[in-house]
Amino acid sequence: MDVDKSTTQDKAKVHAAAGQFDKAIGEWKKLLIETTDDAIIHNTIGDLYVRQNALADAITAYFQGSNLFRQAGETLKAIAILKKIIKLDPGQHQAYQDMAEMNAERGLVGSAIADYTSLAKLYLREDKVLDAVGVYRTMVSLDPSRQDVTRYLAELCMREQLLDEAAVYYLQLARICAQKGLIDEAKEVYDSILKFSPEHEQALKFKENPELALQEEAPIHSFGETGGSGSSAVDEVSALIDSGEFDQAEAKLVELMGADPASLDLCRQFGRLYLRKGEPAVARSQYQYVADTALQSQDLLTAESALQEYLGSDPMSAVIRELLGRTLEQKGDADGAMNEYGQALESMIRDEQQDQPVPPDELYERMKTLAPDSPWVERFARGLTVDAIDGVPTDSTIAETAVDGMAVAEPMSSAEEPPAFTIASSEPSAEEPALSESALDTPSVGGRVPPYQQHLDLGIAYRDMGLVDEAIAELSRALEDPSLYLQAMELLVDSYKRQGAVEAALACLERSATDPSAPDSLSESLQYEFGLLYLNQGRMDRAAEVLSAIPDFRDVREHLARLRGATGRSEPVATGGTKRRRVSYL
Repeated sequence: MDVDKSTTQDKAKVHAAAGQFDKAIGEWKKLLIETTDDAIIHNTIGDLYVRQNALADAITAYFQGSNLFRQAGETLKAIAILKKIIKLDPGQHQAYQDMAEMNAERGLVGSAIADYTSLAKLYLREDKVLDAVGVYRTMVSLDPSRQDVTRYLAELCMREQLLDEAAVYYLQLARICAQKGLIDEAKEVYDSILKFSPEHEQALKFKENPELALQEEAPIHSFGETGGSGSSAVDEVSALIDSGEFDQAEAKLVELMGADPASLDLCRQFGRLYLRKGEPAVARSQYQYVADTALQSQDLLTAESALQEYLGSDPMSAVIRELLGRTLEQKGDADGAMNEYGQALESMIRDEQQDQPVPPDELYERMKTLAPDSPWVERFARGLTVDAIDGVPTDSTIAETAVDGMAVAEPMSSAEEPPAFTIASSEPSAEEPALSESALDTPSVGGRVPPYQQHLDLGIAYRDMGLVDEAIAELSRALEDPSLYLQAMELLVDSYKRQGAVEAALACLERSATDPSAPDSLSESLQYEFGLLYLNQGRMDRAAEVLSAIPDFRDVREHLARLRGATGRSEPVATGGTKRRRVSYL
């Protein structure tokens, strides 16, 4: 049966206004029957769950919305929703991971590093040090010149007794210092290596003259290149590992990575070495780093082969299974992805002590979205517990059974405090005048998005997703660019109006009178907006003063006629045309 979209939306809004959130959510979910890929509906449902204090359900809905926005290429809206998730639960690893990946894809390396840093700190607080090491590796790969990140990664490896890796990153740090002319610091870094490896050949060689390392450093080849001396060196290491000559293989790997620390081929060989030495946890971090980096480069074949290689030794790893599922999903292999997701989920259920890449209920929701008719979805329909899944077959002959629903994390009780933020409606009220088309334009220059344009774009996305405080912060930064001033100001005023902060909106007019970035004249739509704000505040003189500058705009003449009667003015205030004087209206 077809669902009337407009009628259903109206019912949902009426229920929400009456505080009947269950009914409102039910109406919105009716629309998902026909449009499962509508990210805005998932976001709206998430907002309603927040108002209901059902935070686990809200997070699930938000992740669905964010993933759909990301798939549609609307990265900024996806990031805005992830910000909501982190506000609800700052411990959501996947939210930080997704934000970092999307910022890296946009070329915003600094933002990506900040997100990855938050993720790494979260892992460290949870004592998941190897996961944190993997995140810092990703950061170093993104920006090999980051002195602070490289130093911390080296120190973290030291702390975990990953001495070979520590040496590799200390060598990289020493080169960074030498490139910056920080020779004394470079010497101190080499001393750090010699403290735990007194015979380290390269540290001894370059300690007295760190600039020599720059002359002898081998060029870092691009990801996926084969052939040449690098390829033969990798083959040599592989042969040493296969023959059980682990010490020689390790020494060779350390030497090679000193010259090329970003080589994924070498990292993979380190993983193979640790597997053969019986250290699966360390090996896993290497393979995970290889796969994550390959995915960022869209080299799906390399990511898949590396993960399959690790699973040959540790088939129950939920972390690797889930990552392989994401790889296959990106390849368009939904069946293969579902098989890996299903095995990862079952592994998490049967062994709750192992590291979990995502919460089980979140993974199950992802599976239902990807392939709702899959036997794997039906397998877990009775609940995400061992008792629920035991005895349920996994092949395609599963008989249809009633779905009782899955177990999800318990929401906050009514006695607990609600989250310390509010989510504004993502839809303007009928009383609000529409923004001018120019306020929603987001031009780019030369194919690259300039810095202040990034603030404007992100501000628009935050505003659309109901994150008004964040929108105001970004739009305020965009005001610093004169070419974006009118766009940003119009959106900023609208954001304050959504908050009900009329005085703050009017303060924008005061700012525009003295701001060096402001143009000499405001747009007619902005002057009209300010005039109505003054009018609604009962400040008739100020309203007449502003509106008299645009007598032919919209219904201004009608307002001015009423204002002349209210203020006793016989004529509009003279303004000197459209040129704006640098004076305060307040």
